[in-house]
Amino acid sequence: MADAYQKSCVPGSVTLLADQETLPGGPSVLIQNLHATETIWLTGSSSSTALATAFKLGAGKVVGIALGGGERIYGFSGTSTVTSTAAVFRTNYPAPGSFG
Repeated sequence: MADAYQKSCVPGSVTLLADQETLPGGPSVLIQNLHATETIWLTGSSSSTALATAFKLGAGKVVGIALGGGERIYGFSGTSTVTSTAAVFRTNYPAPGSFG
């Protein structure tokens, strides 16, 4: 089964985009930055210290991630004034454990 939803990444705040406990969907995750010009930064921690090593997801770009057990993906806006939106698509394919 597939699930899709959108999450707002507001300035000055870390937003939970995907996990296996509280948000709908399977372990295969696609995240698209829907903003036309601004970056969304992705990280595996809600701690402000993790922001220094976050993954840059450029405007309009998509990244695919396979979540394991208790892993979480967080996003935050690349600017101090602009709210960006992330589209999240989740599915059970491929099955958990098939990534090696």
